Amino acid sequence: MRKLILLLLFIPIVFSCSKDNDEPETLTLQIGDTYAGGIVFQVNGNGTSGMLAKTGDTGVMNWYEAMDSESNGWYVPSIYQLGTMYDAIGQGADVINIGNFEMSKYWSSTEHSGGSGYAFNFATGESHIGYNGILNCRVRLVKPF
Repeated sequence: MRKLILLLLFIPIVFSCSKDNDEPETLTLQIGDTYAGGIVFQVNGNGTSGMLAKTGDTGVMNWYEAMDSESNGWYVPSIYQLGTMYDAIGQGADVINIGNFEMSKYWSSTEHSGGSGYAFNFATGESHIGYNGILNCRVRLVKPF
């Protein structure tokens, strides 16, 4: 009888215990999702890594000022990345301009020659060459996740 009572007291303890799931939750993002101060514009095959565009523009400035605006892992995108942003979350996307881009030129970090760099025009979807110290363009920073 004593064993039966101990067994009956032990059963609730066994069933009330649960194993904690120590595995971290896998982050899966899609293009257009908002995450960590940015909008996802590029993802790898399973959505666990990719690129973010900041949710707003940093400002209007010349190329040299744009290069100095990088901080906390955010940086000026390449001309290729600007084209990807245009197609994914800008005016070229199926859901038009969820990135809230101006119909304007944006500086890239891609340099040309002779003191000029590439800018991407979000009004036309084309890249242009601009003089780094003279032309003022908008800046939208990016970073990986």
